[in-house]
Amino acid sequence: MKRFIILFLPFIINSQVIQTNDTIVLDEVSVKILRESNKEGLSIYSISKIDLDLKQKYLRQYNLSEYLNYVPGVFIMNSNNYAQDERISIRGFGSRANFGVRGIKIYVDGLPETFVDGQSQLDNINLEIINQLEVLRGVNSSLYGNSSGGIISISTIDFFEKDFIKTNLSAGSFESLKINLTSGINLNKGKIIFHLNRSSSNGFRNNSKFLNHNFNFKYLRKFDKGDLKIIANILDSPYAKDPGGLTKGEVESNRKQARKRNVDFNSGEKVNQFKIGLLLNNKIGDFKLRNKLFFNNRLFYGKLPYARGGIIDLKKNFWGYNLNISKEKILKQNLGLEINIQNDERLRFYNVNGNKGELVMNQDEKFNNFSTYYSNSLKAGKFTFNTSLRFDNNTVKYDDFINTKNGSIKLNSTSLSSNINYNINDSNEIYVNYSNGFETPTLNEFSSNISNTGFNENLDSSKYNNYEIGFSNFNSLSNLNYRVIYFKSYSKNEIVSYQLEDFPDQNFYRNSGKTSRSGIESEINFKVNQKLKLNLISTIGNYKFVKYEVNGQDFSNNRIAGLPKNQHVFNLNYSLTKKINLILDFKMFGNMYADNSNKTIINDYKKIDLTIFKDFNISNKNWNGFISINNLTNTKYFDNIRINAFGSRYYEPAPGLNFMLGIRK
Repeated sequence: MKRFIILFLPFIINSQVIQTNDTIVLDEVSVKILRESNKEGLSIYSISKIDLDLKQKYLRQYNLSEYLNYVPGVFIMNSNNYAQDERISIRGFGSRANFGVRGIKIYVDGLPETFVDGQSQLDNINLEIINQLEVLRGVNSSLYGNSSGGIISISTIDFFEKDFIKTNLSAGSFESLKINLTSGINLNKGKIIFHLNRSSSNGFRNNSKFLNHNFNFKYLRKFDKGDLKIIANILDSPYAKDPGGLTKGEVESNRKQARKRNVDFNSGEKVNQFKIGLLLNNKIGDFKLRNKLFFNNRLFYGKLPYARGGIIDLKKNFWGYNLNISKEKILKQNLGLEINIQNDERLRFYNVNGNKGELVMNQDEKFNNFSTYYSNSLKAGKFTFNTSLRFDNNTVKYDDFINTKNGSIKLNSTSLSSNINYNINDSNEIYVNYSNGFETPTLNEFSSNISNTGFNENLDSSKYNNYEIGFSNFNSLSNLNYRVIYFKSYSKNEIVSYQLEDFPDQNFYRNSGKTSRSGIESEINFKVNQKLKLNLISTIGNYKFVKYEVNGQDFSNNRIAGLPKNQHVFNLNYSLTKKINLILDFKMFGNMYADNSNKTIINDYKKIDLTIFKDFNISNKNWNGFISINNLTNTKYFDNIRINAFGSRYYEPAPGLNFMLGIRK
């Protein structure tokens, strides 16, 4: 590795000048994430948009958190445990997730990465080919239905004029290695894009290694009045190990160690997934029609650190169709319908020291959704008015083949939103929003019960009401842009996780009563001169249980576990010389609690990340190289907190000073 660094340094030192206008958050842009049409730059919703063409030259491309650092209201933990996935929360929604993503929806090229029950996985997202990212914050069920506490929309490469081949080789701490190849080919009547990727690492902690292979295919064709996209993705992840949570004493003894029980039970997962989607857009008269059809098959085999039910063999099938019809006149209108069908075939066995034992659960679980929605937008002088309404018919069923019983649950919901925007002048605007929404339990949460049979039918959907007011100053010609937003959300029947003494390491779920989320988000982008740009992204929040009593304990007015009260990111982008570019991120995170009782506090911390990158030329070919140093000050903090873990095993330590370097074409 040392030889690799020495060989690599001359490429950086002899590189050429490159512009650094890579952060586009507040500039006037056209947003794609909204299902109804609005003028470019309209801030009638809290949307952050980032173009990533330049950032992709120096990002590590291992975690989605790298791409979301500059979005206010977004908090991410668990970036180093690939068996659990990152825990992403937007304004506090999604904070309960023990694995995968809950409470928010993720789309890639218009296709859902979130199953209809509200659970998302991240392991098949090809980070290397992302060229644009949009985040819609706040409750948006009237637009997107279930689990829409926030929306992350990812777009990958789809526009090019000449055939191309892009390659990447990067390596770093913990024997991390990434190799990928992307190729775009022009055909007579369309375009094809291939992408192959291999990512691996031994991890900072023991028993935390992973290996991931990803293949992505995209076919694009334009017609006179429309276009067609066919997208396919294949994931092969033969292993991703789980080092488990530690007690505070174990952390102080050895931050790198894995929990012994996780090693004994060989905790981790194996995943294979295939996804294919078709998107057809066309125009008939004044009407625009958007058709979306997709199918997703996911095979999951996991080992958990306990005996009964500790091995999971899960087959998930998810397919859906969406028709969207829009018309743009004085009153812009949008009408749609969705059909989403999810089927989980869930088997659970005894985990006998990492080996499959007796079958303890065998059930077929279904989540069927049919929904319709309507929205409109009207511009009247300096005002713009938006309204949207959606009805979701959700039916959850299970068939328990061991105990020969079955059940069915209805989870219907109506969601609406209303928004007003006022353009003060060409650069300044103010807006107010109201929306409500819902979040159903996932199939995994329904089936997580002590008896390992059937569903926990006492578990209900969460209901939300969301308010916000914002002020924006954005002008692409200005050196200073900023946005300030105040938000407030109330919920009832919040879904929370807990553990029991007799069933350590198993997560169960219940409804908590009433909760409140409020805060202020701010973004400031300042272009000092041609060489120096500064960005400051801040979130100051208050996330708490308003009323929550259970088993004689009163958690009312306690803070929701796993969420910092504030977070700030200061980004500096500076051209040191004509040959060297520098990006410095200074991040500050406030304290949080590990449990609902607020007895265990996680201290605040600060960390600094540094990246140096440049373009250079080899044999008339353009290449770029980077050196990325994370946690420059070797701060000791926690990458993840296992919320409400039994035995105070809350802690997953984060790595200290670590690096990655790479070369890309």
